[in-house]
Amino acid sequence: RGGRSIAGAGSAARPGEYYFGATGGGLWKTTNGGVTWSVVTDGQLTSASVGAVAVAPSNPDVVYIGMFIYKHLYLTSGLYAGFLVLAVMGHRQWRRSFKAHHASAGDIVPA
Repeated sequence: RGGRSIAGAGSAARPGEYYFGATGGGLWKTTNGGVTWSVVTDGQLTSASVGAVAVAPSNPDVVYIGMFIYKHLYLTSGLYAGFLVLAVMGHRQWRRSFKAHHASAGDIVPA
């Protein structure tokens, strides 16, 4: 159930103890060098996707996790779409200008 992981961490103070953050299953921990893993965060997180894990150097009992939280950012999505449209329009205009300039100079112009 842990699935794909993009973050992992351990502590030099506790060899064999490691954590990994699963993109679809919270924070997992091993105390035997990865032979077996157990979930640490069941029922404690509102978002399952863990993108970063760090163990505090001063205290290996403190584990920091960075979460991906979806915030319904419709305005941001709309702006990205708008900028993509502007980029495509600008690219088309640039190609037209490029073709016109190089065609008049007798150059070979890509289609």
